[in-house]
Amino acid sequence: MSKILTYLFLPILLLFSAFTHQNTSEILWGQRLIQWDDFKGRPEMRGKYVASLSSSIQVAGRFVNRDSVVYEVKASMNTQKSWVAIKSDTLLQHERCHFDITEMYARKLRKEMLKRRFSAATLNKEVSKLFRKMNEERNQMQILYDEETNHSIHYQKQLAWEKKIAQALLELEGFKQVEVPFKLW
Repeated sequence: MSKILTYLFLPILLLFSAFTHQNTSEILWGQRLIQWDDFKGRPEMRGKYVASLSSSIQVAGRFVNRDSVVYEVKASMNTQKSWVAIKSDTLLQHERCHFDITEMYARKLRKEMLKRRFSAATLNKEVSKLFRKMNEERNQMQILYDEETNHSIHYQKQLAWEKKIAQALLELEGFKQVEVPFKLW
């Protein structure tokens, strides 16, 4: 009976961030190159920042059959929460790199998921744990990126980070596919 309940309720538990239809306020990584027009939020003039990109990793799963699950792991930008007060090409590239970091960690999450075997009983817990770990690492990298580049002001460090991020995305090219299929054991 508990196995039947697991199969009935697991699809509900698999959903971390719903995206059965794409929200018009979101842009998926790789859909197109983001532009300043995509930053539709109201600028927050309280702090020292002149732009902010709101990005996240979305994870949702669905059963294909009793023993197979497909997860979709997507990096997205929320246009309504992203804002800009002062526009420059250098700053736009800096914000694009923030989005690239989010995609890098979406790929790392896909890679980690594919390295593991899951049972129906532990699937949600294990994927949730991986998601939290990758998201925490992503947040730490975003902070380090801003600190080292001083939000794009240190031009040479900005260029070094751009190269570093591009190299990481290239190394994770094999995990670019949004869907992560696997068999349960």
